Amino acid sequence: MNIFLLDSDLKKNAKYYCNQHIVKMILESAQLLSTVVIILGGKAPYKATHKNHPCTKWLLENGKHWDFLFALVTELNSEYKRRFNHIKNHKSYDVILSLKKPKYKEEYMIKEYVAVTDEVKRVSLEEAILRYREYYQDKTKKFKLRWSNIEKPFWLK
Repeated sequence: MNIFLLDSDLKKNAKYYCNQHIVKMILESAQLLSTVVIILGGKAPYKATHKNHPCTKWLLENGKHWDFLFALVTELNSEYKRRFNHIKNHKSYDVILSLKKPKYKEEYMIKEYVAVTDEVKRVSLEEAILRYREYYQDKTKKFKLRWSNIEKPFWLK
């Protein structure tokens, strides 16, 4: 489970995701959002999972966190369709569209993000971006990350 923050512009953020993460993160976002719906008393197509994960706890805190992930996964779905020449949505994105946002007690602006890299930390957006870019740089050395129909992010070259 993770919410990669590679840029403050969500459209650029989605473009920076490698192919593997585009597909995987749409599924994981559907699992996270479904879990939040269930924990807050609603029904969801996916079963609750990772109830105590830092990303789940972060999403449970307030409605703006939900809105942020929903906006990010919308960009990821657009990038998924563009990058892999699909007309239809990722199946897990359709699950997300079927979810009803729960009622939250808090709807305030996000000040800290969860960075789940080598350690879990609450950090500013800028630090989260730095940590996740470093994570990608490390993974690029170890694994064959790919970007189809798009150039690798400039900060990986």
